[in-house]
Amino acid sequence: RRLRDRLKALLADARGMRRDVHSRVAAQVLQTIHILLQATPADSTLFCNLTAGWYLNDVAATRLDFRDNEDLLPLWMTVVKDIATMLSKENLMLFFDPSSPTPFPIFTEAVRFYHHPVSQVRTHVQA
Repeated sequence: RRLRDRLKALLADARGMRRDVHSRVAAQVLQTIHILLQATPADSTLFCNLTAGWYLNDVAATRLDFRDNEDLLPLWMTVVKDIATMLSKENLMLFFDPSSPTPFPIFTEAVRFYHHPVSQVRTHVQA
């Protein structure tokens, strides 16, 4: 839980950091989350911890400044796609928060980029 909370804090909290530094830190955090999602078995405690408490929803809904780091948007899109490919009937409740203003942020955030000017981004969203 502590690892999860620290990654979330690094991703969302830019206080005291220059914008370019926060962008690089956010890229490292997204890469770490991507690796964890790819390498962690679905029946493990770590996987349960990563998916508990709508943590991955918070990761998908984090507002990032993609202007400073050209690798940040593809990393974010990869993490969102990782989360989307994890969805099933059995675990949908881990990603749907009816009490939130955006109850299904994985979908909501991906739709923001549906008409992105870069075709690779659009393709990633549509996949």
